[in-house]
Amino acid sequence: LFRSVGCNNWEMLLDSLPRDGSVSLLTFEPLVDKFAYIRALSRNNPHHLVLPFAVAPTHMGHFAAIRSQNYSDFRGQSGRNFQESGASSLLSYAEGFRDHRWDGAAIQYQYFREYLVPAVSLEWVVAALLGGREVDFLKVDAQGLDYEVFASLGSLARKVRRVQMELHEHIRHSGETPCSEVVQKMERLHGFQAARGQCLPFNMDAHDEVDIVFERMDVE
Repeated sequence: LFRSVGCNNWEMLLDSLPRDGSVSLLTFEPLVDKFAYIRALSRNNPHHLVLPFAVAPTHMGHFAAIRSQNYSDFRGQSGRNFQESGASSLLSYAEGFRDHRWDGAAIQYQYFREYLVPAVSLEWVVAALLGGREVDFLKVDAQGLDYEVFASLGSLARKVRRVQMELHEHIRHSGETPCSEVVQKMERLHGFQAARGQCLPFNMDAHDEVDIVFERMDVE
């Protein structure tokens, strides 16, 4: 069983699923238009379930405000595939955050939307939806909230074998945990070690966002 929390239009676990049905995928995408698009992609795939929920720590409540930015006005363009994929987060930007120097860095802040979405914890997902079933791979792309999303598993973190998070050493969002601290907490608190990827220092002329894959240390 694979699970995806927060879905990037250009990098989806759906694209890597084997065709023999040996792997099932559960995707959470709270933005209603992206949810509809991803669900349409999987309408003929009985092994992919898409749910319109955000995943968040329980202290955020059952509904949370999601802030979504994009490179267009969210209306799309006729004849094009759905590309409304800016960065969306349940966190606000940190005070003093500086973006990188890259083409489109400024225009992406031109269009914003914010609205309430239903939110669930991963502990509830594993216990109530999956009946305590083990998750082989968990992919989190929650724009600054990745570690907190994983930690929402609570005591059920041992039900996950591998997890991929998109992390930053340079804080972008208020309340975000820096990459190096996530690596330490994953080992000390949860028994996971970084198996692929490493934290990168901030560089204004390069992207310091990095995917790090953690593996449970008691799994061979």
